[in-house]
Amino acid sequence: MAPGPIHDAAREHDVETLRRLLAEGVSPDALVDQQVRRRPLHCLCLRDDEKNEGDRAACFELLRDAGANLEAGDQIGYTILHLAARDAFVELISLLVQARVNLDATLQTGDTALHLAARYGAVDSVEVLLAAGASLNLREIHNGNTPFDVALYYGTGGGHAPPEQRARSRRTWPLFLRAGAAVPAIYTGSEDQYLFRVVAAGGFQRYAQAHVARIASILETPLLPPELVRKVLQFWLHAGYY
Repeated sequence: MAPGPIHDAAREHDVETLRRLLAEGVSPDALVDQQVRRRPLHCLCLRDDEKNEGDRAACFELLRDAGANLEAGDQIGYTILHLAARDAFVELISLLVQARVNLDATLQTGDTALHLAARYGAVDSVEVLLAAGASLNLREIHNGNTPFDVALYYGTGGGHAPPEQRARSRRTWPLFLRAGAAVPAIYTGSEDQYLFRVVAAGGFQRYAQAHVARIASILETPLLPPELVRKVLQFWLHAGYY
Protein backbone atom coordinates (compact mmCIF):
# COMPACT_ATOMS: atom_id res chain seq x y z
CA MET A 1 0.00 0.00 0.00
CA ALA A 2 1.53 3.33 -1.06
CA PRO A 3 1.35 6.40 1.17
CA GLY A 4 -1.95 8.19 0.75
CA PRO A 5 -2.70 11.91 0.38
CA ILE A 6 -3.08 12.30 4.15
CA HIS A 7 0.43 10.97 4.71
CA ASP A 8 1.82 13.29 2.06
CA ALA A 9 -0.01 16.24 3.59
CA ALA A 10 1.37 15.43 7.02
CA ARG A 11 4.90 15.01 5.69
CA GLU A 12 4.65 18.34 3.89
CA HIS A 13 3.04 19.98 6.94
CA ASP A 14 0.26 21.13 4.63
CA VAL A 15 -2.40 22.39 7.03
CA GLU A 16 -5.15 23.17 4.54
CA THR A 17 -4.91 19.87 2.67
CA LEU A 18 -4.82 17.96 5.93
CA ARG A 19 -7.86 19.84 7.22
CA ARG A 20 -9.77 19.08 4.01
CA LEU A 21 -8.91 15.38 4.04
CA LEU A 22 -9.95 14.99 7.66
CA ALA A 23 -13.21 16.83 6.95
CA GLU A 24 -13.82 14.37 4.09
CA GLY A 25 -13.60 11.52 6.56
CA VAL A 26 -10.07 10.24 5.97
CA SER A 27 -8.89 8.45 9.09
CA PRO A 28 -6.26 10.32 11.16
CA ASP A 29 -4.76 6.89 11.89
CA ALA A 30 -4.56 5.64 8.30
CA LEU A 31 -1.61 3.28 7.86
CA VAL A 32 1.00 3.68 5.13
CA ASP A 33 1.00 -0.11 4.99
CA GLN A 34 0.38 -3.03 7.30
CA GLN A 35 4.07 -3.86 7.74
CA VAL A 36 5.61 -0.46 8.39
CA ARG A 37 2.50 0.67 10.28
CA ARG A 38 3.40 4.33 9.93
CA ARG A 39 0.58 6.83 10.43
CA PRO A 40 0.11 10.52 9.54
CA LEU A 41 1.47 11.53 12.95
CA HIS A 42 4.72 9.70 12.20
CA CYS A 43 4.94 11.46 8.85
CA LEU A 44 4.99 14.85 10.57
CA CYS A 45 8.56 14.06 11.63
CA LEU A 46 9.84 12.62 8.36
CA ARG A 47 10.37 15.69 6.20
CA ASP A 48 14.07 16.18 5.41
CA ASP A 49 13.78 19.38 3.42
CA GLU A 50 14.04 22.42 5.69
CA LYS A 51 12.55 24.70 3.04
CA ASN A 52 8.84 25.54 3.14
CA GLU A 53 8.44 23.79 6.47
CA GLY A 54 4.77 24.56 6.83
CA ASP A 55 3.22 24.36 10.26
CA ARG A 56 4.05 21.05 11.93
CA ALA A 57 2.37 21.97 15.22
CA ALA A 58 -0.87 23.01 13.53
CA CYS A 59 -0.94 19.70 11.64
CA PHE A 60 -0.41 17.84 14.89
CA GLU A 61 -3.31 19.68 16.50
CA LEU A 62 -5.59 18.83 13.57
CA LEU A 63 -4.74 15.14 13.86
CA ARG A 64 -5.03 15.17 17.64
CA ASP A 65 -8.42 16.87 17.52
CA ALA A 66 -9.57 14.36 14.88
CA GLY A 67 -8.89 11.55 17.35
CA ALA A 68 -5.49 10.29 16.21
CA ASN A 69 -3.84 7.80 18.54
CA LEU A 70 -0.98 9.86 19.96
CA GLU A 71 0.82 6.79 21.30
CA ALA A 72 0.58 4.50 18.28
CA GLY A 73 3.87 2.84 17.41
CA ASP A 74 5.19 1.72 14.04
CA GLN A 75 6.53 -1.77 13.37
CA ILE A 76 9.37 -1.43 15.92
CA GLY A 77 7.59 0.83 18.35
CA TYR A 78 8.47 4.35 17.24
CA THR A 79 5.79 6.75 18.38
CA ILE A 80 5.64 10.38 17.36
CA LEU A 81 7.30 11.17 20.70
CA HIS A 82 10.32 9.02 19.84
CA LEU A 83 10.69 10.73 16.46
CA ALA A 84 10.16 14.24 17.83
CA ALA A 85 12.66 13.63 20.64
CA ARG A 86 15.28 12.22 18.29
CA ASP A 87 15.04 15.17 15.91
CA ALA A 88 14.49 17.90 18.54
CA PHE A 89 11.02 18.97 17.47
CA VAL A 90 10.51 20.58 20.84
CA GLU A 91 7.14 22.16 20.07
CA LEU A 92 5.73 18.72 19.27
CA ILE A 93 7.25 17.26 22.44
CA SER A 94 5.62 20.02 24.49
CA LEU A 95 2.23 19.34 22.88
CA LEU A 96 2.61 15.63 23.61
CA VAL A 97 3.54 16.35 27.21
CA GLN A 98 0.42 18.50 27.52
CA ALA A 99 -1.60 15.60 26.11
CA ARG A 100 -0.15 13.36 28.86
CA VAL A 101 1.27 10.69 26.59
CA ASN A 102 3.49 8.01 28.10
CA LEU A 103 6.94 9.61 28.15
CA ASP A 104 8.58 6.27 28.87
CA ALA A 105 7.15 4.20 26.01
CA THR A 106 9.83 1.89 24.63
CA LEU A 107 10.94 0.57 21.28
CA GLN A 108 11.51 -3.14 20.83
CA THR A 109 15.10 -2.39 21.89
CA GLY A 110 13.92 -0.92 25.19
CA ASP A 111 14.92 2.59 24.17
CA THR A 112 12.75 5.45 25.38
CA ALA A 113 12.44 8.89 23.82
CA LEU A 114 15.03 10.07 26.34
CA HIS A 115 17.49 7.39 25.18
CA LEU A 116 17.10 8.60 21.59
CA ALA A 117 17.48 12.25 22.52
CA ALA A 118 20.66 11.42 24.46
CA ARG A 119 22.09 9.36 21.60
CA TYR A 120 21.55 12.04 18.98
CA GLY A 121 22.50 14.92 21.25
CA ALA A 122 19.06 16.54 21.05
CA VAL A 123 19.76 18.86 23.97
CA ASP A 124 16.43 20.69 23.93
CA SER A 125 14.55 17.39 23.79
CA VAL A 126 16.45 16.10 26.82
CA GLU A 127 15.69 19.27 28.75
CA VAL A 128 11.94 19.17 28.01
CA LEU A 129 11.61 15.43 28.67
CA LEU A 130 13.45 15.60 31.99
CA ALA A 131 11.41 18.61 33.10
CA ALA A 132 8.25 16.66 32.24
CA GLY A 133 9.30 13.69 34.36
CA ALA A 134 10.74 11.18 31.88
CA SER A 135 12.50 8.35 33.72
CA LEU A 136 16.25 8.50 34.24
CA ASN A 137 16.45 4.85 35.18
CA LEU A 138 14.90 2.77 32.39
CA ARG A 139 17.47 0.59 30.64
CA GLU A 140 17.62 -0.44 27.02
CA ILE A 141 17.72 -4.18 26.41
CA HIS A 142 21.00 -4.86 24.60
CA ASN A 143 23.52 -3.21 26.95
CA GLY A 144 21.31 -2.24 29.86
CA ASN A 145 22.12 1.43 29.42
CA THR A 146 20.15 4.25 30.98
CA PRO A 147 19.69 7.45 28.96
CA PHE A 148 22.60 9.05 30.82
CA ASP A 149 24.78 6.03 30.04
CA VAL A 150 23.94 6.56 26.38
CA ALA A 151 24.81 10.26 26.58
CA LEU A 152 28.14 9.43 28.22
CA TYR A 153 28.96 6.75 25.66
CA TYR A 154 28.34 8.94 22.64
CA GLY A 155 29.72 12.07 24.29
CA THR A 156 33.05 10.35 24.88
CA GLY A 157 33.30 9.24 21.26
CA GLY A 158 31.65 5.82 21.47
CA GLY A 159 29.86 4.38 18.48
CA HIS A 160 32.17 6.28 16.14
CA ALA A 161 30.05 9.36 16.77
CA PRO A 162 31.08 12.29 14.56
CA PRO A 163 32.46 15.32 16.40
CA GLU A 164 29.24 17.34 16.18
CA GLN A 165 27.16 14.49 17.63
CA ARG A 166 29.74 13.95 20.34
CA ALA A 167 29.62 17.64 21.27
CA ARG A 168 25.83 17.66 21.38
CA SER A 169 25.68 14.55 23.56
CA ARG A 170 28.19 16.13 25.96
CA ARG A 171 25.91 19.14 26.31
CA THR A 172 23.22 16.88 27.72
CA TRP A 173 25.43 15.66 30.59
CA PRO A 174 24.73 18.58 32.95
CA LEU A 175 21.00 18.23 32.31
CA PHE A 176 21.07 14.60 33.41
CA LEU A 177 23.26 15.40 36.42
CA ARG A 178 21.03 18.27 37.49
CA ALA A 179 18.03 15.92 37.25
CA GLY A 180 19.68 13.53 39.69
CA ALA A 181 21.69 11.11 37.55
CA ALA A 182 24.94 9.94 39.08
CA VAL A 183 28.23 9.51 37.25
CA PRO A 184 28.58 5.70 36.77
CA ALA A 185 31.49 4.02 38.51
CA ILE A 186 33.29 3.30 35.23
CA TYR A 187 33.55 7.06 34.64
CA THR A 188 34.63 8.13 38.12
CA GLY A 189 38.28 7.88 37.08
CA SER A 190 37.59 9.40 33.69
CA GLU A 191 40.20 11.48 31.93
CA ASP A 192 37.41 13.74 30.74
CA GLN A 193 37.99 16.99 32.60
CA TYR A 194 34.34 17.83 33.15
CA LEU A 195 33.49 14.43 34.63
CA PHE A 196 36.69 14.50 36.67
CA ARG A 197 35.80 17.89 38.19
CA VAL A 198 32.23 16.83 38.98
CA VAL A 199 33.39 13.65 40.71
CA ALA A 200 36.21 15.44 42.54
CA ALA A 201 33.78 18.08 43.84
CA GLY A 202 31.59 15.40 45.37
CA GLY A 203 28.78 15.57 42.84
CA PHE A 204 27.12 17.93 40.41
CA GLN A 205 25.42 20.21 42.93
CA ARG A 206 28.64 20.93 44.77
CA TYR A 207 30.53 21.37 41.53
CA ALA A 208 27.95 23.80 40.15
CA GLN A 209 27.89 25.83 43.35
CA ALA A 210 31.68 26.05 43.47
CA HIS A 211 31.87 26.93 39.78
CA VAL A 212 29.32 29.72 40.09
CA ALA A 213 31.03 31.07 43.21
CA ARG A 214 34.41 31.09 41.48
CA ILE A 215 33.18 32.99 38.42
CA ALA A 216 31.08 35.34 40.57
CA SER A 217 34.17 36.29 42.56
CA ILE A 218 35.96 37.19 39.31
CA LEU A 219 33.09 39.34 38.00
CA GLU A 220 32.10 40.96 41.30
CA THR A 221 32.17 44.77 41.35
CA PRO A 222 30.83 47.37 43.79
CA LEU A 223 27.90 47.88 41.42
CA LEU A 224 27.10 44.17 41.20
CA PRO A 225 26.77 42.43 44.56
CA PRO A 226 27.76 38.73 44.64
CA GLU A 227 24.19 37.42 44.92
CA LEU A 228 23.16 39.31 41.77
CA VAL A 229 26.18 38.06 39.84
CA ARG A 230 25.37 34.49 40.85
CA LYS A 231 21.77 34.81 39.69
CA VAL A 232 22.86 36.22 36.32
CA LEU A 233 25.38 33.43 35.85
CA GLN A 234 22.93 30.70 36.80
CA PHE A 235 20.07 32.00 34.69
CA TRP A 236 21.82 33.40 31.63
CA LEU A 237 25.14 31.60 31.27
CA HIS A 238 24.20 28.32 32.95
CA ALA A 239 27.56 28.60 34.66
CA GLY A 240 28.44 25.56 36.66
CA TYR A 241 27.25 23.22 33.95
CA TYR A 242 30.55 22.96 32.12
